[in-house]
Amino acid sequence: MKEKIFRNFSLKILSALCAIVLWTIIVNIYDPTMGVTISTVPVQLINTESLTDKGYTYEITDGSKISVYVSGPKSVITDIKAADIVATADLSRITAFADYADIDVKVVKDGKTLTNVEVTPKTTAVKLDIENRVTQQFDVGMEVNGTEAEGYVVTKQSVSPSTIKITGSSTTIAKIAQVKAICDISNAQDNIQSVVPIVLYDADGNVIDDPQLELSKSEVEYTASVKKSKTVPLKYSVSGEPADGYSVHKVQSSADQITISGETKVLDQITQITIPSDQLKVTGLSSDKTFRLWMEDFVPSDVSVVSDSVVSITVKISDVHSREFTVKTSDITFSGLSSGLEAAITDQDTIHVILTGSDEALAAAQASDIKATVNLTGLKEGTYTLSIQFQLPGGCSLDDTYKAAVKIQAQAAQTQPETTTQQTQETTTAGTSETTGQNR
Repeated sequence: MKEKIFRNFSLKILSALCAIVLWTIIVNIYDPTMGVTISTVPVQLINTESLTDKGYTYEITDGSKISVYVSGPKSVITDIKAADIVATADLSRITAFADYADIDVKVVKDGKTLTNVEVTPKTTAVKLDIENRVTQQFDVGMEVNGTEAEGYVVTKQSVSPSTIKITGSSTTIAKIAQVKAICDISNAQDNIQSVVPIVLYDADGNVIDDPQLELSKSEVEYTASVKKSKTVPLKYSVSGEPADGYSVHKVQSSADQITISGETKVLDQITQITIPSDQLKVTGLSSDKTFRLWMEDFVPSDVSVVSDSVVSITVKISDVHSREFTVKTSDITFSGLSSGLEAAITDQDTIHVILTGSDEALAAAQASDIKATVNLTGLKEGTYTLSIQFQLPGGCSLDDTYKAAVKIQAQAAQTQPETTTQQTQETTTAGTSETTGQNR
């Protein structure tokens, strides 16, 4: 038996070598070796807990997607896609002081690793930025988008929970300036209760979208109370007198209208908001004063103030100065004069009126701005000494009272003069005579 095996042994070896060469030639002719480069192969990080469990966080700075060179039989290579290449980087092989993790690649087809191909990554390692992992608590604000339906307003709104915890790298956490719940109130007419997303912003208002960040809550519950609204005017007046030698020059308010909300039947009864004069006392003032008033104090308890909940009313105080103006009595009007009577001022042709006020108000005043009237209601014929009422330019006041003697009498009858009648008759006679002469 042994002799049969070793008989012509060298010839047998030569035959085997020839067979192998012939097989190689045939394979290369019908299924040659080839190679391809496949791009954008994602690298999967494995054993990440080896860093996170130690209080570290990481971020890939380079090598998240790589190119891979694959070589092997043409029949196999032409069927390989990027999805068949598995690229991994094992983070358990590095420490917090290293910043690279080696990349292993293989080709997996139908769940089996191909062994008849050669796989070479053109990028051999993933570069990482490893930092301390921190957790910080943030208040949740609201970013409200949209507008309520006309005539309605959101009076109260809140989110729950009002705070969340965010975990991530110390660098990324430090960038977070605002945490906001994105809320929508478009065309709202009823109370709102909805679950809304949370968005992170940096100091410049840019959205922070980092998948490495972990939020204790990615959504919160938003609730809003929506009620009927109404806008009414704000009315006010001052009380008291400033210090001697001073006057109220101007009163200014930070708001002239206030928007309120409540039940419809309650709002229908409110036409204005009135600030009592005792809230704006100017007694003894010699300089400007600003009063800050809470509007909630001047509306019913079942009504809410939506706009300008605090209103500032400023009273401008100025030195009192005087200026004399001349008013013609012929420019004075009479009111309430009975039918068939006429009136005239008999004791003076002009009245010298002294106005007081600030320099600014007096400089702007003109005599034509002063309107004078005498009330004759119920008076009969006769002569009376009556008070003159004045309508004055803004910011001005009288330093005294003024009176005038007024004579009331019956209106004179309107009769045609006798000479006019005689002239008419003479003209008619002359015209007749002239006509007669011509006929002759």
